[in-house]
Amino acid sequence: MKIYIAGRISGVPYEQARNKFAAAESLCRANNYNPVNPMNHVTQLASPAEAMKICIPLMLECNAILLLNDWEFSEGAQIEAQTAKYAEMHILF
Repeated sequence: MKIYIAGRISGVPYEQARNKFAAAESLCRANNYNPVNPMNHVTQLASPAEAMKICIPLMLECNAILLLNDWEFSEGAQIEAQTAKYAEMHILF
């Protein structure tokens, strides 16, 4: 199963966000899932709009979305969660 990882990136130190997403990616791989880590596709300098233009198509190629603990504090992750809901993807927490 291909799983898109969603969570808060903006408003936290970049390395902290990168480590959090890398840990989630490792956990997915350890459970035989194919993770899609948006931090591997979007540069640190991308605006929120630029990031969404990259991330939404990536997410829609997946079967499920993994919402990290802080997803509710991220406007981008909220958009991804709503898109996943309407696309009838599996939603994991």
